[in-house]
Amino acid sequence: MVDHVRGLNLYNEESKSFRHLTTKTQNAQISNDGINTLFEDSEGKIWIGTENGLNILSIKGDVWDVVQIQQKLGDKTSLSHNTVYSIIETQDNEIWIGTNGGGISVFDLAGNFKRTIKYALKKEDSYANKYVNALFKDKKGNIWVGTVDNGLLKYVVGDNSVVHYKYDDSDDKSISSNTIHNVYQDFEDNIWIATDNGLSIFNNETKLFERFTYSASNHYSLSSNYIMSFFEDQNGLMWIGTNNGLNRWDPSMTTFNQYTEREHPAIDRQNITSFAQASSDSIYFSAYNGRIYQYIVSTDKVIELELNKFFENLRVMTLFYDNYSLWVGTRATGLYRVDLNTNIITTYTHDEMDENSISANSITDIIKDSDGNLWVSTFYQGLNMLNKDGDFVRYISDKNAPKQGPSNNAILHLLEDEQGIIWVATYGGGLSRFDPKSGEFEHILNDKNNANSLSSDFSWYLLLDNDKNLWVSTQAAGLNVLSYENRVAKNYKFKRIGTNDGMKSQTVYGMIQDSYNDIWLSSNQGITRYSVNSKVFKHFDLSHGLVDLDYNHGAIFKSVDDVIYFGAGKGVSSIQPSKNRNKIQPPQVRLTNVFKLNEPMALSTAITDLKSLELDYDDQLISFEYVGLNYAYPESTKYKYRLLGFDQAWLDAGKSRRATYTNLPAGMFQLQIIAGNSDNVWSEPGYTLDIIVKPAPWNTWWAYILYTSAVALALLFYSRLLNRKLVVEQQQKLYLEQQVYDKTEKFTSKNLELAQANKQLEKAAIVDKVTGVKSRRYLDIYIEQTSQLMNQMHQNLLPVQREMLPRLYILMVRLKSKEAVSNSQLINLTDLLHYSRNNDDLVIRWSNDTFAVIGYEKGNNANELAARLSGRLKSVVDVDDATAINMAYSFFPFSRENPLDLSWDQISVMIEQALNYTDENKQLSWLGLCGPKSNVFDYLQLMKKSSLTNLKEQIIIKSGLV
Repeated sequence: MVDHVRGLNLYNEESKSFRHLTTKTQNAQISNDGINTLFEDSEGKIWIGTENGLNILSIKGDVWDVVQIQQKLGDKTSLSHNTVYSIIETQDNEIWIGTNGGGISVFDLAGNFKRTIKYALKKEDSYANKYVNALFKDKKGNIWVGTVDNGLLKYVVGDNSVVHYKYDDSDDKSISSNTIHNVYQDFEDNIWIATDNGLSIFNNETKLFERFTYSASNHYSLSSNYIMSFFEDQNGLMWIGTNNGLNRWDPSMTTFNQYTEREHPAIDRQNITSFAQASSDSIYFSAYNGRIYQYIVSTDKVIELELNKFFENLRVMTLFYDNYSLWVGTRATGLYRVDLNTNIITTYTHDEMDENSISANSITDIIKDSDGNLWVSTFYQGLNMLNKDGDFVRYISDKNAPKQGPSNNAILHLLEDEQGIIWVATYGGGLSRFDPKSGEFEHILNDKNNANSLSSDFSWYLLLDNDKNLWVSTQAAGLNVLSYENRVAKNYKFKRIGTNDGMKSQTVYGMIQDSYNDIWLSSNQGITRYSVNSKVFKHFDLSHGLVDLDYNHGAIFKSVDDVIYFGAGKGVSSIQPSKNRNKIQPPQVRLTNVFKLNEPMALSTAITDLKSLELDYDDQLISFEYVGLNYAYPESTKYKYRLLGFDQAWLDAGKSRRATYTNLPAGMFQLQIIAGNSDNVWSEPGYTLDIIVKPAPWNTWWAYILYTSAVALALLFYSRLLNRKLVVEQQQKLYLEQQVYDKTEKFTSKNLELAQANKQLEKAAIVDKVTGVKSRRYLDIYIEQTSQLMNQMHQNLLPVQREMLPRLYILMVRLKSKEAVSNSQLINLTDLLHYSRNNDDLVIRWSNDTFAVIGYEKGNNANELAARLSGRLKSVVDVDDATAINMAYSFFPFSRENPLDLSWDQISVMIEQALNYTDENKQLSWLGLCGPKSNVFDYLQLMKKSSLTNLKEQIIIKSGLV
């Protein structure tokens, strides 16, 4: 049945024809040809709302009967207005008629008038439901009334009460407009409201509206704010009709809630770094610029705290809530405790004169253990425990006492397990295990020769899952899982998970597990859900509602009501996994065409009814074209197919929609096609088609009898020829083997001679003959590999994490003499450098009179090495008046903020220039070039500086006096 501006069209399924009803149809006239709405009641009668009255259409025998109902002026027992826009039947079998100017008229099923419903406003001469656009009955029997300019009314079944919802400019959780065009209820019981100012969805649990509007800058927004109609299909997809085209809404795609400046103006595009929950209704989160916010769950409001004036620009990195106190950790200004009752702030900073103060001001994480102790990690000076006296107990890395501190002082994350063990993730030192009872640390590091060791020493985040397995995320090396059994037994055998297993990024910034055992991962490529049971990754991007793709380290949190929050550079994303568990229907496969030699094949039946297919022996190229019906995310549909009886396994077709077979043998087969969606759900058993291939005449049974006889005669003749051929081939083989043996012996001898000569040449080139240390050639190879590693590390670091970038120091020592430097002086200097160097440092002969010591920067070790050498050089090396000793050092990379600005060659030139400065200034024992004073400096201009004073204008310099 189709309504139209030219009357009503009735379609007959049996006769495949239409019948037309208009104002001029004999014996079945309707009151007006302008049809606004149609409704079928519980008795099968059709109610027709027109521009001029109401019509009831029923069938009596084979004849259609029409009863017209129209307004009678002055008669309050008639239809209240002739323009009818909506019709509904209530639980009491009453028919409600929504009119454009007369409110709601109520009739019984027989068409008898019962009453008029008018919901009065405060003004005595007006009522809210005078102009009704839409009527809708929900699953509970409540009637929703959409009006013009007066919002939405809900008539509650049972108590006859009315709830009035109106647009409120000051409340973004109110309905988006007072003019309603349509109302609909989805499978999840949400009420959808079509307005002239976008879409509103009413949540029956929270009693709040969520608005959706058109945005020119958002490709995923509605195509128009003028919403007209809704339809939900069997897969749960909502189709939305507007005055500017059709929109499709997929509940599996709108997965995440957003907390940005658009929904919550207080946030103002903040870089969110941490979360802490005070109660089920209160969650605190911090921004990198020092702002702290409170999110009220029940009202969905974000409030900026008054104490933000104190924390402004303090670079907040982590939050922790404990007993009405909010602990705030900053990047460089220490630890703060905020009493939320009084707003009194207590400051904890490092004091070099107080050994009970916190070890450093660079706070990375805060936790409270099961004994009530507060643990605070830092990035530069290890771990701290705040005792009951208010003093800090420090645990700092010490190579001389490795069990007394973590493996590395750069700590990123802390975790306590069920045994009270504190696990420490470090940047560059792998994983440390601390037992508070024994007071000892155990260090777990990467072993490049052991595939079951920790995959990287750069550990980012820790998670203890519901099965007590320990998860460790790393920088650029994926995930590591230590089983509960191995963890308890101290058998550090990890299972590694990476991009080969389905991960999108090898670097994971945060992990959390929901109540369904799924693990959620945040990275610089969006959010990922990992199913522990099925081992399948599900990736989420901007199309799923994420505020950003780049999320911050440690900015992940699960609330008491199982909502997971993620902090990014543009705000907060959240998800409630329980609302994302609906099983996604797989695409349904349909065969669309069959091709023979790439031409459509003539079929005896419609393609939709095809159950079997018979092929001739000469059908050498057959193709089957298919499609998976996936309206939600069609571009993600993937396919597999197989021909039972021919294929050994499923063939992965990817996104290709055609299966092609050539030269199929005779026999019976079955084509099977399945389709999968982005959640890896497949439509099994999918589509099947039986196929029969007829044999060729020469493949029949009688043909094979002839073949067998001919083959027997041929074999008899062939065997005699073969015996003769074998004798000749055996003789030729023996001759060739002898030739190969002779030449192999000759080449083997020559190769051994060349290999020995090459080894001698390589050793001579890499090792200095006089001193026995590595040569400049070895250094070039070493620096090239180190540069590549540092470039990879820099690319995986966020700007706020560049302080983590390690540096090499290069200290050069030059013996400058008017005469040639003697071998004894060189050997003595070599011995002194080996004796004085730091552990793991390299000693290189840079040139005839210059040596270089190279190692990783750890604290002030370069400066300390220069000072040690300065005090020992003249007493160890035989130096006369004609000989001068110059020392200078610098770092690679030169600047942590811009590590790629200067190459290794440029830095080595700077150090040699510094050697010349020490030679010119006899009071200087050594000179250190520690880094630029600002992010912007000119290398070429720097090399033109004529004096040390000019050099200090751009570079941080340390020096030692004679």
